[in-house]
Amino acid sequence: MKIAMLIRIFGLACCLSHSLATWAAPLAQVKTNKTWTNASEVSAIEDKIQISSSSDDGQNILVNAVPAADTTPLIHDAYLSDALVTMEYLLPADARAYLLLQKRYQIKLTGLNNEWQHIEVKYRTARFDQALKKTEPVFVLQVKVNAEVTATNLAFNDLSEHALDNWENPAGRMAVLANWGPFALRNFKVQSSATLEAYYSLYSFK
Repeated sequence: MKIAMLIRIFGLACCLSHSLATWAAPLAQVKTNKTWTNASEVSAIEDKIQISSSSDDGQNILVNAVPAADTTPLIHDAYLSDALVTMEYLLPADARAYLLLQKRYQIKLTGLNNEWQHIEVKYRTARFDQALKKTEPVFVLQVKVNAEVTATNLAFNDLSEHALDNWENPAGRMAVLANWGPFALRNFKVQSSATLEAYYSLYSFK
């Protein structure tokens, strides 16, 4: 019981530390690694992404800089429950990538006309009882691509094929997995929709 309570308190503290936060520098909250490079201007040409201008500040665009199969996932710092995720991405038409909600539940990203795409995902995390037994699955309430609603009320009853974590939890970090072709990312923002009362509703503390 004490361990379960500590887990809840830790999750609550992490959630509140990022509650209602919008990052002024969106990519500053992304854990970078050597398989990605910074850029200030890029374009998609046929099956490649061409870097027109490089950047050292890490605040503009990230591009996978090695063969796609060797690309390490990008992971956002925010550890959240219910959230709104927005980002812009660039993919050649034949490439694909995945946005992983809480590193567990995948949303497929595809290219269109070698142009930047804007995606917005609003989701509700899984609910658990006092014994940490899942009572409700994750729901993706809405997906918008370029301001057009493409999906609503998607239920994830289990982990996705490309999940980076092999357990379920009421909170987690966002990730981008880009192992199937060139990929560029900008304006990656994660905003919590969980206030104190909303997070308390994840559990029964009675």
